[in-house]
Amino acid sequence: MLKLLSTKAELEEALEKTRLFPDFIIAHQIIENKLHDRFSEAKMTVLSYKNSDGINLWIVVRESVPFILLACRVEDKFDRNVLFEVFDEFAKMFPQVYEKEATVMGHEIIINLYEEWHKKTFPLLTNSRYPNYLYYSTEEQKQKFLEVDIKLPEGYQFSEVNFENDDIEKICSTWAHATDGDMEIFRAKLRNMPYSLIRDRNNSLVAYEMLEMSSLFNHQYVDPKHRGKGLGNIVERDLAKKCIKVGIPPCKTVVITNKNVVESAERSPFWTRWDYEEKPVVYVYLSQEKITN
Repeated sequence: MLKLLSTKAELEEALEKTRLFPDFIIAHQIIENKLHDRFSEAKMTVLSYKNSDGINLWIVVRESVPFILLACRVEDKFDRNVLFEVFDEFAKMFPQVYEKEATVMGHEIIINLYEEWHKKTFPLLTNSRYPNYLYYSTEEQKQKFLEVDIKLPEGYQFSEVNFENDDIEKICSTWAHATDGDMEIFRAKLRNMPYSLIRDRNNSLVAYEMLEMSSLFNHQYVDPKHRGKGLGNIVERDLAKKCIKVGIPPCKTVVITNKNVVESAERSPFWTRWDYEEKPVVYVYLSQEKITN
């Protein structure tokens, strides 16, 4: 049932079929990154399942630091039992993903089905849910990003990562979810993908934002001593400009419980929330862990 997409032609066909945004925006960007070899360290594998109605479920997996993306339209319907067989087949193809901590992403409807299957299939693993809203930029909003004038406060300047000193270590240390192996992942993100970074007059790192391997905006950070000066907005807008210029559509997720950031995104002229039938789509990060006694 599952088809492994391994040839350039298969991936190019998948790229065309995932041009529906925002439904497939993350899957589309991962496939594009794979085709352009933007993030070779990630070693992403792309699979697809098509049901009897011709509806596609796209699955992307990274084995090294386990990650699974499930992508389909909110309105798509799948037979529950057949879908569970698809998940069974996937688990047999990638057993190592279920031997350690993993992150699974997708909209709430498909994640609910996946979690039901997961609990039944792997009773010794537990899942923690992190509901988000997903924001993206329309064509009009992309143009607004490109036109916005970015002015840094006095004493600050845009800079580049120094891969020879401890920049990577400092950046990784401020990531709340850092685990073993993340240092090299951060190094790969910053070496291969757009990012924005600001230093102060002492050449110290004070603010930055980068992209996840899925091209989602990731890890916006401002040093506490330098907050309240708009540096967070500045790195976001600078990063958006860089992404748009290389053909990457700005896209980010915001944890629903982070009320201030949600409200800021809702007010922003640069972002549109993914809604379906005039209601926000809940985009879930599922964290898979072993049950500990």
